Amino acid sequence: MSDNNAIAKQIEAEKARREADQNKPKKVTQKQVDEARFVWMAGVFLIDALTAWLIWTLTTYLPYAVIWIFAGAGGLLYSERLKERIGNNAEQGKIGERGVKASALAVVLMALLVGTIWVTKVQYVWLNAVMEVTAVVLFFFHVWQSYQYHSVDDEVVAANEEARSEEENLRQIRGVHRAARYVDTIKNREGVADSYRKDHGAALDAALNMYGVDVQQVRQQNQNQTKNQPPQQPRGTSYSINDLCAASNLSMAQIKSQYSDRDAFGAFASKSFDYISGGNIKRLYVELFGNPQSRQP
Repeated sequence: MSDNNAIAKQIEAEKARREADQNKPKKVTQKQVDEARFVWMAGVFLIDALTAWLIWTLTTYLPYAVIWIFAGAGGLLYSERLKERIGNNAEQGKIGERGVKASALAVVLMALLVGTIWVTKVQYVWLNAVMEVTAVVLFFFHVWQSYQYHSVDDEVVAANEEARSEEENLRQIRGVHRAARYVDTIKNREGVADSYRKDHGAALDAALNMYGVDVQQVRQQNQNQTKNQPPQQPRGTSYSINDLCAASNLSMAQIKSQYSDRDAFGAFASKSFDYISGGNIKRLYVELFGNPQSRQP
């Protein structure tokens, strides 16, 4: 009995396999799509080639026929390739689609126009002008289309933004250099003025006033700058705690609470004066916090 059941199961499995093979889903093929694309492209090129030949025959000017081939069917194929690029952004896809529609419409209208002229044998000057102008305009339309397509590409836009950012940074750096040169010029001018003032006194101020220099205003600006600068004393000067408080505008209690660390206190004291020796910093620290070694257990 078990053998019969096994045989029956094998028969059923084989039957199911055959049915599955017969009802196997068909593979999706691109053949029909490629055929459709070939047919409409071949049709466009055939119509456009005939149109170009008629243009040459009617105008007896071969360059117009060549331009029309490139502008009509050539522009259509070119626009189609742009539109089908996988990496397109939204704007590039629209540009390619506009090119396809413009080329297809121009090919049809030009074929109708040239065919009408050929059949009726009536050649008006304005018809020839329309035919020639259309060919040239469509050709340069595709040139402009190429420029737009390139300019909106993501990589091109990113590269332009990066270049603009670098140029802005360089512009600011150049501005800093110009300001530094201006400051140097002012310092040199003030140095020369001080030298002359020592030798000639009030005569220099009178001469400057003649040339429109407000001496009082310059002196006031120099005084304001001097007030804002930290106290500058010659090297070898020994500073006290009171000098440190005056230079930093902090009380002794504030200094002790904020700069108890020895390194932090050293950096703070160095910034407070134009010059202070290491021994002076050590003495000030000991006066405020005591000898660090004596505080160790």
